[in-house]
Amino acid sequence: SSSSGAVPPPPHARLHRPAGRCQVRGMPSAGSSARDEASCAAESNLHEQDLAEAIDTSPDPSAASAAHAGASSAQTSSVLEEDLARLQLQQTDADAPRMAFVVDLAEPLVAAATSEAEKREAATAGAGLAQWLQEFWIASQERKHEVTFKFKGSCLQLEGGLAPGETSAAEFEQRWRKLISTALKKIEVEDLGDMDSAELRAAIPEEDAGGKGMADLRALEQSLSVKVAFCGDRHVLLVGARPKLQKKCFAIRNLLSHYHWRLSGRDVAFETMTAAK
Repeated sequence: SSSSGAVPPPPHARLHRPAGRCQVRGMPSAGSSARDEASCAAESNLHEQDLAEAIDTSPDPSAASAAHAGASSAQTSSVLEEDLARLQLQQTDADAPRMAFVVDLAEPLVAAATSEAEKREAATAGAGLAQWLQEFWIASQERKHEVTFKFKGSCLQLEGGLAPGETSAAEFEQRWRKLISTALKKIEVEDLGDMDSAELRAAIPEEDAGGKGMADLRALEQSLSVKVAFCGDRHVLLVGARPKLQKKCFAIRNLLSHYHWRLSGRDVAFETMTAAK
């Protein structure tokens, strides 16, 4: 029996007709045999027409597959092109020429010295300048310009890439020599003399309840931008801007003289400070 609310079958359902639909059920009578065969033949022709229409109007799976493959190929090609561009950029960065040179900060000071004693002092002062740069200037330059510095005594080695517009190692070196010179333009070195720097450094504890520990010394250095340089020739230097050295370093001098007094019984830092006045 049929129902008015029955859902019609989807179009492709016509492709799956039962084979027995055109068969005559029961024993046909002699008179109906011809009519049944004619009816079956007509229905069979209709079925073949429906099948042909369904095949003609149904989407071509090979065409759909080809379209999907084309879209996928185009997408993959785009991704590969982006990857290639990124790799080429990385390759360009990696292949960019790296320049390097070494500058001795003591060289101009030694050249200006008139005696062997002054030359030795100049070499020590150069090492103090290198320590000041390392403490207060180098980190910002490495971040800003993607360069690296290495230090040994008064010498520093700089390595980095050419700036926009630069075409040679000579231009690279000239630019950085100028930057270093500008950074040190107002920096002076005060030599506190032979304070047995290695022993003095070892005598200062990391922490001190009286505010005279190495942590306190580092805090004073940072607040004043003054570097205390414990040099290899037993000397101790104060390196910074002249106004700071003259007026702001009393706490640093007092801390150094406190431990030097314990080691030698003579307050060299205090004597040097009073002699300067």
